[in-house]
Amino acid sequence: MDEPHRARATGLTQLIVSLGTVIGPSLATLLFFKVGVQWALLLNALSFVVSFLAVLAIRAPQTAVSGELERQGNFLREFGQGIRFYAGNRVLMTMLISVTLVMAGAGALNALGIFFVTHNLHTPVSFFGFLSSVLGAGSIVGAVLASAFAQRLGLTRTFWLSLVAAGVLVLVYARLTNLVPAMVVLFLLGLVTTAVDVAAGPLVLDVTPRELVGRVAALLNPALTLVTMLSVAAAGYLYSTVLQSFHATLVGITFGPIDTIFTVTGILVVAGGLYAMVNLRGVILNTETEPSSEALKEEDQEAKEEDQGLLIVRALRLRMKELRADEPAIYASKNEHRRP
Repeated sequence: MDEPHRARATGLTQLIVSLGTVIGPSLATLLFFKVGVQWALLLNALSFVVSFLAVLAIRAPQTAVSGELERQGNFLREFGQGIRFYAGNRVLMTMLISVTLVMAGAGALNALGIFFVTHNLHTPVSFFGFLSSVLGAGSIVGAVLASAFAQRLGLTRTFWLSLVAAGVLVLVYARLTNLVPAMVVLFLLGLVTTAVDVAAGPLVLDVTPRELVGRVAALLNPALTLVTMLSVAAAGYLYSTVLQSFHATLVGITFGPIDTIFTVTGILVVAGGLYAMVNLRGVILNTETEPSSEALKEEDQEAKEEDQGLLIVRALRLRMKELRADEPAIYASKNEHRRP
């Protein structure tokens, strides 16, 4: 797939994931009350079987592997080569550090989200699933918009702008005490976080050789999963012990345990976005320098049209010269007929 289409493809993937986020809770509730928990879990397990068969049916094109990579059959050597490549790549290291900051705070949202709904928003726990659907709806809209505009705006700019916007929205969300504003903020949060995913995938593919994509993913995904797990554990520990009875007032603003943790989360996300903004400044991607096959076809077509236009102009000029050359003879014949 050409580089300019990667953002659109990633956006479509995120669109499908977001649809599942919206449809899944409603379908699970329906199955739970209609057929029982056993059948609901069985159907959920079968969905993974379907996913496995779908992945198995994919026939990816074979890639040309360099001789050095082909000779290396040792796992530790290949893993070490992936680490060295990752550590030496400016874009990948920037993404790792910035997204690590984001996930260090994002785990708290997942761990304490239900308590925030009941304690801070003063809303029944039954609305927690509804708020998740609102977040998923925002993700659907974000996937459509990001797939259409990420390439035009620029992948690096889309990445850090979305992170900063997400951090600001988390800071706003931490101060809310009502359901309706929370719905609006969560919808916008789903929109911008999906834009981060749409930009991140093509960024990784753009700066990584095809034969090293698997090794890069093998480093990035486990690292982010580990950070998320630690974030969830830290948030749960702080809420249940250190900050259990925490209450403070700063500049007339009251802070409790959950909104304090969410505020720190927002600060971390904004910090990740600003770090990406500074470190990715001046980075030129292949998508910004190398035209795609469709762009080359359009340029060839424009060149052909220009050549045809030049030929027409030249033909008209030659015809005008011929007419001017015939003018004296025509005027002379007219003057002879006028003589008595």
